[in-house]
Amino acid sequence: MSQQCEIESCKKQSSALCHHCKKNVCLKHLNEHAETINKELYPLADQVNNLLDKLSQLTPEYVKEQSSEQLEKWRRDCYRLIDQLYEEKLQEIEKIVQQNFAKSKNEQLKVIRNLQNEIGELIRDKDATYNQIEQMTDTMKDAERNLVDLQSKFMRIQAQPLNISKDSVRILSNMVSGISFDISKLGIPIKTINFQGTWYTPIATNNKYIVVQHQSDLCLYDLQLNLVNKMQWKYGQVTDICYQSMINAFFILTKDSLYTFDTIKMDIKNTVITVKTYHDFCCISCNDAALYLCYRKYGTPIEVYDTRSVKLLEQWSPPQSCAKDEWLDKMQCTNVNLCLIIYNKTRQDYRLELRHLTVMNLLWTLNLTIKSTAYQCGLCVLPRNEWLLLDPNGSNLLQVTSDGKLKETVRLEDKPYYAILIGNNCAVMSNKSGITLHNY
Repeated sequence: MSQQCEIESCKKQSSALCHHCKKNVCLKHLNEHAETINKELYPLADQVNNLLDKLSQLTPEYVKEQSSEQLEKWRRDCYRLIDQLYEEKLQEIEKIVQQNFAKSKNEQLKVIRNLQNEIGELIRDKDATYNQIEQMTDTMKDAERNLVDLQSKFMRIQAQPLNISKDSVRILSNMVSGISFDISKLGIPIKTINFQGTWYTPIATNNKYIVVQHQSDLCLYDLQLNLVNKMQWKYGQVTDICYQSMINAFFILTKDSLYTFDTIKMDIKNTVITVKTYHDFCCISCNDAALYLCYRKYGTPIEVYDTRSVKLLEQWSPPQSCAKDEWLDKMQCTNVNLCLIIYNKTRQDYRLELRHLTVMNLLWTLNLTIKSTAYQCGLCVLPRNEWLLLDPNGSNLLQVTSDGKLKETVRLEDKPYYAILIGNNCAVMSNKSGITLHNY
């Protein structure tokens, strides 16, 4: 016995199952749905044509100009820092001279004038003794030494040479042929830093330093995991970190606030972005254009901020970000795409989605077999537009291709939390025991 059409107010018998709405519908409504689907092709065709236009207009000169501008910005920033330090030290010199030079000079003038008067009296009286001559000679020699000190040693400049090497600027590209990542070739750690008792350790790099929180310190390591510097961190557990090249600083996220960290000045500033609801912050990611921030809640919104002014530009809410019964467990972006790890409460499963940043349209999705626990997954951009997913719940690394296919899975002995690539053949991972450096 055939069913009635499931479209409201329709009394006709159903003819087929519509794969668009998953309902049994009559022939009339089936045709209407087919027409609706066909209409969706027109805006999709417009988007494809737009992409083709953009790709055809892309030239090598444009790519070189973009990279050259970043290099020029680095050069200007370095000169600006030198000029700024130069001006500060000039003011410091002026202050020292004003406060101390006149006093030192007057003290020496007093000694020399006293000596001058004493010699004049002895010349007039013509009764100088040998001992007096010796004493005045010693006094004069002391005055000469003091004058030399005042002339050349009143202030000394101790300037350290600038530590700039070829490695200060690295040219990296995910598109360079020959550079690839294979998790099966991820060797045993060549260096390990043990962080005993650490539950979750976000890490980030600017390709010169690696930033990580360890207990009550914010630590700065070089790319060989040697401790370079550290400072007190008193703002709670760090939940995520990312580096923004345009402002040359790290964004650091806690459960309720966002900070910036300048590695040159070793300076931490609050961005005044704080939690607006009773939900905690979840994670952040940034590219050359913007900072992306989301909350730990079902129906997770994604907020987009300008990286310089840290002003809210827009917000993506469900269903644009995810469904209302889903949350974003982790996100990572490039200058073109946004990759999301999404947890579905109803089905109790995870999936990986890649969206285009301009319109947030779905490029591909990959269902994941990950158990739901208290541990947050990790996500890392790989060469050739591939992705590395870190599953601390199952102690697995998952490598995903650029078109959303699971390439390989590797099981680890320890729970992986975060991963970053440094240079063209090294990776740094944080895990339950600490931080490890690997070749690949």
